[in-house]
Amino acid sequence: MNKDFNELIQRAKLADLEDRPAETVELIRAASVIEPLSAPLRLHLAENLRIIGRFDEASEAFGTLKDTEVPPDTSWLVHLYKGQLYVDLGHFDLGISSFQNAVLGNPTNTGPYIFLASAYARDRKPEKAIEVLLRALEVEGNRDEVFVNLGLNYRTLGNYVLAKDAFTEALKISPDDERTQHRLNDVIGALKVNQQK
Repeated sequence: MNKDFNELIQRAKLADLEDRPAETVELIRAASVIEPLSAPLRLHLAENLRIIGRFDEASEAFGTLKDTEVPPDTSWLVHLYKGQLYVDLGHFDLGISSFQNAVLGNPTNTGPYIFLASAYARDRKPEKAIEVLLRALEVEGNRDEVFVNLGLNYRTLGNYVLAKDAFTEALKISPDDERTQHRLNDVIGALKVNQQK
């Protein structure tokens, strides 16, 4: 492998870890001039293009990925990233379908469930989001995020009691989360107003 290629890819990986998506895109593209990119590198290119809002280019990069190139144990990630792109573009049905495939590919982790629930919420289907999030509580992962998302969807439905319970559970896991504390205070305030009516 070319030394310059390896150096660019290492720099791209570091930029990706440090949340510098534009730099990651340019480093991967510079490397692609030297050697063809592997499927995982094309996936990272597509995702970082999506993050910086270059949706057409991201879609084109995703289109270069063939199912046979992606290892079966990571194919769920392709569905996850594509789902995010579809949701960004407002194609909620396609996003939901992609996230459902991500859940099927990685059913033991909360991540795909959270993205699927978020797509349902953005598509104004909080009840469906709640169904997915309740299933997510049965698997491993970021349970605090699951509870936060449950709280948000219960709040959308005006069920402040269940929203309060969900935010409280999230804070038991992540007690320093100021945003969740603020949301909890919000629903407690709403409950007090309702009691005074």
